[in-house]
Amino acid sequence: MGEYAPNDAALDATGMRFAIVAARFNSEVTEPLCSGAEKALRDHGAAEVAVVWVPGAFELPLVAKQYAQSGTVDAVVCIGAVIRGETAHFEYVAGECASGLTRASLDTGVPVAFGPSASSFSCSERPSTYSITRCGIGPFSSTA
Repeated sequence: MGEYAPNDAALDATGMRFAIVAARFNSEVTEPLCSGAEKALRDHGAAEVAVVWVPGAFELPLVAKQYAQSGTVDAVVCIGAVIRGETAHFEYVAGECASGLTRASLDTGVPVAFGPSASSFSCSERPSTYSITRCGIGPFSSTA
């Protein structure tokens, strides 16, 4: 099996318009991810990058779909952090967020990057700094 090697030089967002929809909840995770996503898009030539903040990951699908339907963006990047605690709250929020973002993209035909992060540890073990696995964060390329 081959190895994956990203080739950032081939990514080109020249002239493209993006919205980044980020969740305020768990801001110690989402703020750096949002800054990194915005920088990556601008570094790859994005013409416009609008950043809007929502209360939490559960609200990401609604605002992502509104942007996707607006005709003002070529793609939407969503950033959130859902941290597993002692209850089933994680499954409800993470599952509905994933489902809603998928629906937003399928319903509108506009790419919606799924970027909510997930992490598991008990609330009593929650460290002040930790590593989060990211999904779907990165610049877009256009062949059109």
